[in-house]
Amino acid sequence: MAFEVRARRDPALTDQYVADAMERFGSAARLAQTYQGGADLADETLLALAAWLNKIGRPAKTLEVLPEARAIQRQDFFLQYVNALGALQRWSEVKDLLMSEHSVVDPMVQHMYLAVAQAHLGSATAATNEWQRALQVANTPEKLLTLATNAEQNSANDIADAAYSEAIKIAPANRAAYTGRLRLALAAGKTTQAQEIAAEIARVWPDDAAARNQDAYLRLLLGAPDGAAEAAQREAQVLVAKEPRNWQARATLGLACLRLGRKQEALAAIREPRVTGVEPPGTLAVRAAILAANGYEDGARNDARLLSGKPLLPEERALIAPLIK
Repeated sequence: MAFEVRARRDPALTDQYVADAMERFGSAARLAQTYQGGADLADETLLALAAWLNKIGRPAKTLEVLPEARAIQRQDFFLQYVNALGALQRWSEVKDLLMSEHSVVDPMVQHMYLAVAQAHLGSATAATNEWQRALQVANTPEKLLTLATNAEQNSANDIADAAYSEAIKIAPANRAAYTGRLRLALAAGKTTQAQEIAAEIARVWPDDAAARNQDAYLRLLLGAPDGAAEAAQREAQVLVAKEPRNWQARATLGLACLRLGRKQEALAAIREPRVTGVEPPGTLAVRAAILAANGYEDGARNDARLLSGKPLLPEERALIAPLIK
């Protein structure tokens, strides 16, 4: 919508643009007048308006332009309506609507939204049951990815992982599903599982240097034998030469050298580029361990203290544990 573009350019005038959009498109009568004989175009305009109002945090306005009687006619309308109710914390109404006979949503989507509503209403068991029902009826990769994404966003991580796994079974080259599983494993601190997933990604996409590097890095964290560390060092050197500012590749190179007892080579790997604070915490944990191994105790301890509250894998945290005692 043109109003959305204008609001992005000049956020201070968002309220005025909302008022203008409501005036121009905010009723069925106005839409019918604007798009005479074009019902489909009128519906698409209404849908775009509702989605924009939800996106910019105006859910009450969404309910004004999209009354329940209109919302229950189409799934896309219905979901924008339910999203607006949820944003207003009107979860009992969301639950009642989804359980009503006139619900027009796909069964998977219905159970997924019911799970979220039940969780917000404090019914943990009912929420779990709804997530399970959603998983049972999600029968395409697209539905499974939608379910997994929403489950992950709502901290139903077991369901998310199961949905990503099912998507992979149906479509073995579904990169988004692999990425989702890896993200979940890393967030949960499950390094062994994360490495297994990373290895599978590297197997399916052998030309992906970043995927191979992540697999090598996780193997090193888990105590890869010397042969694997040598291979990791060689491949990381190639990647660093191609991408000098790639801190993940430098961390792999430095950790491989450290595991092989080549502490000066490890130090050379992490001396450049200058740390700015936006690097992944795990790579900075490796850097701190390398600094300590080379006698730069003060700098290493300072880095370790800064990392103590950051999300790290257990093995990354173990690297800096001696520095924060």
